[in-house]
Amino acid sequence: MTTPASIPPTPDLTDPQTVLRTLLDDERAVRDAFAHALEPELATLAEALAACFARWRPLREAAAALSAPRTDLMNGFALGALDDLVVSVKLLLAGKAAASGNVFRQAIEGVAMAVLCSTDAELVIQARSKQGDIRGCYWERVMTGDDRLVEGQRALQQLTWNAEGLQLRPGWIHWLTETQKLYSGVSHASLMTISLRTSFQSSNAVSVGAHFDSEKLGWYRAGMVHRGLLARELADVMPYLLAAIGPGSVAA
Repeated sequence: MTTPASIPPTPDLTDPQTVLRTLLDDERAVRDAFAHALEPELATLAEALAACFARWRPLREAAAALSAPRTDLMNGFALGALDDLVVSVKLLLAGKAAASGNVFRQAIEGVAMAVLCSTDAELVIQARSKQGDIRGCYWERVMTGDDRLVEGQRALQQLTWNAEGLQLRPGWIHWLTETQKLYSGVSHASLMTISLRTSFQSSNAVSVGAHFDSEKLGWYRAGMVHRGLLARELADVMPYLLAAIGPGSVAA
């Protein structure tokens, strides 16, 4: 285990040349530390991601063959969720845990938005008990580009409101929702983001750019497990989306 005495000193970031070297540093030592510490979790995650890419391929081909706005958008969100998941892992391995968690939350929301784009039918966009629900075609509202009611952070709630019509399992939506909440703490400046940059081995150590702390291995491992679970969930969603390629259809 790294000891406080072996933690490298913080570079003099008042010197522009030192700042430039920091900006261009590939942080190889940090990456190697993560790769060694998380080797089993990485192997499991790689298998899950490979299966996800394999199931995405026919979705991409079907969407390209149809070339319709709804299916192109659905495919775009599915690929975006998969790409965000990969980027999230890369950021974690680069020692940028807070940024990694933020992108991971974005991946979760991308999964939800892909599913919401799987139908031409009107969905509940905002549930209102007294005034009456706001309903509309989700993907068409997304395509306007300026509709705040279809922003990504709302997508999990909208899945809940439309679970029956979209033939979704409530337990699946609950898992996505709870995981989204879990990573909300790293989507904004917070006590969590401070702790992820703070060395638990030495209170005097300052981390800028990349950070690996063996005292946080439990958190890192949990994050890798969550990403692996999302990869499996996304792989399971791909056939649902593929079945929804037909105009107006929703998978059974």
